[in-house]
Amino acid sequence: MNTVDKVNNLSKSDFISIFGNVFEKTSWIAEKTYELKPFLNFKAL
Repeated sequence: MNTVDKVNNLSKSDFISIFGNVFEKTSWIAEKTYELKPFLNFKAL
């Protein structure tokens, strides 16, 4: 399983926990991004 597959298999809460602070603690961005799964690659993410 590659890393993109691991990201695609994250639960919503885990995804937000991991990516929620990427943009200065704006977890709503991670929440909206989660809805775009599955990602084909990291560029798509």
